[in-house]
Amino acid sequence: MTRPSTSRCFRVSSYTGSALTTHIAWLFGAGFAPFVALAMSANWGLLSSGAYLLSGAACTLIALWINRRLATKPSVVPHAPE
Repeated sequence: MTRPSTSRCFRVSSYTGSALTTHIAWLFGAGFAPFVALAMSANWGLLSSGAYLLSGAACTLIALWINRRLATKPSVVPHAPE
């Protein structure tokens, strides 16, 4: 009687670390934002909560602008010695 190989028993996905990082980023990036906005609104008024949400939108626009600049920049690939 043969035993099954370890690779068939324990299938390890190469995306496990990526998935975990993505889920944690969503949790901290988007999960707590409504609670922070609510706490700011309760403590310092609605204007502070609006400023917090507006800063998130501004950071997103800056990141998109940087991404577009990097996408149009020609990539430099070093040549291998012959």
